[in-house]
Amino acid sequence: MDSAGLLVCGLAVAVVATFAVDRVRWSKLDAIPVVGPSGHLTSYYGAAKFIRHAKSMLQEGYDRHKDTFFRVPMMDRWTVVLTGTELVEELRKIPDEKLSFDHAMQDLLQVKYTFGFEAQTSPYHVAVVKGHLKRNLSSLFPDIHDEICRTFDEIIPASETDWMGVQAYPAVMKATCRTSNRVFVGLPICQSTEFEDVQSKFALQVILRASLVNFFPKLMHPIIGRLLTNTPSSLRRCMDLLSPFVEERLRNVKQFGDHWPSHPFSNPEVGIFGGFCFVFLFLTFGCLLPWARPGRFFASTMMTAMMAHLVLNYDMKLEKEGVKPPDQWFQMNCSPNRTAEIMFKRVQTPAS
Repeated sequence: MDSAGLLVCGLAVAVVATFAVDRVRWSKLDAIPVVGPSGHLTSYYGAAKFIRHAKSMLQEGYDRHKDTFFRVPMMDRWTVVLTGTELVEELRKIPDEKLSFDHAMQDLLQVKYTFGFEAQTSPYHVAVVKGHLKRNLSSLFPDIHDEICRTFDEIIPASETDWMGVQAYPAVMKATCRTSNRVFVGLPICQSTEFEDVQSKFALQVILRASLVNFFPKLMHPIIGRLLTNTPSSLRRCMDLLSPFVEERLRNVKQFGDHWPSHPFSNPEVGIFGGFCFVFLFLTFGCLLPWARPGRFFASTMMTAMMAHLVLNYDMKLEKEGVKPPDQWFQMNCSPNRTAEIMFKRVQTPAS
C-alpha cells in the first residue's frame, strides 16, 4: 500500500475511533430529550444547524420542555439546558468540586490553546489579583478615574450643541483596555495604541479560535488548537513593547527599594513584571467573564466608574430613539449589537 493509501486508512481509523469514543462518552445522556436530530451521525447535522439557528432551537426546547431540561447538539459535545427556577437554583447550589464553573470555562474557551498551557496549569496571576489588586483598589482609583476621563475625551469629542454617534462596542473595548492597562502597566505605555491593539485583537481572537476548535470532535482539539494559537507571537510582541519600561522600573526598584511610588505589581514566583501576563488579562480580570473571575471587583469598580462618568458628563440616546438594536447570536452566545451606535452630547456647563 502506498503512502496515500496509508494516509486514507489512518484518517478512516481516526474518524471511526472518534465516533466510537464520543458514543461511549455521551451515552449517559441518552435519556435526556433532544432538540434536533439525535442519531450519532445525524446529530452533526443538528450541530451545524445550531451554529446559525441556536436561538430558534433553544426556544423550541424551552417551549417543549419547560421546567425540565433538554439537550442540543454541538460539534464536540452535547449541551444540556436546564429551564425553570427550581432546576436553576439546584444547579447554583452544586459545589465546585462536583460541578466546576472554572473547568467548564477552561473547556469552553479552550484555555490551554487560546491562552497557553501556563494559564491553566500555573495560574499564579489569580493570587496577584486576589491579593495585591483587591487590597490596593481604593488607592488605585484616582488612576482609574483619570484614565477613564482621558479615554472618553478621545472617543467622544466635546460638543455641547451637536449630537455625535459612537459605536458602543469598540468604544467600551478601548476604554476597558486603556483603563486596565493604566493599573497593570501604568503611564505612558497604557496609552500606546500599538500595545492596546495587541491586547484587543488577542481578546477577540480568543473567542474566535475557541469557537473554531470547538467545531471539531474532541480528539482533534490538540491538533487544531496548536495550529490556530497565536499566543506565543502575541506574547513576544507584548514583551518587546514592555521590556524598556520593565527594565527602567526594575532599576528604580533596585535603587529606591520596593516602596518606590511607581513600583508595579510583580510576580515573586517567577521574578518578572506582572505586565507580561497580559495574555491572561481578559480571562482573569473579567473582560470576558466579568462576574465569575477573581477580578470581578476590579471589573465592577471600573464599569461603575465608566457609567458614572458618562451619566455625569453626557446626554445619551439610541440612534433610533426607543428602538433597541437587535442582539447578535453565535451558537448559544447572545451579545449586544457590535455595530450599534449611541448618540452623545456633552452636558452643558452652567454659565458662571
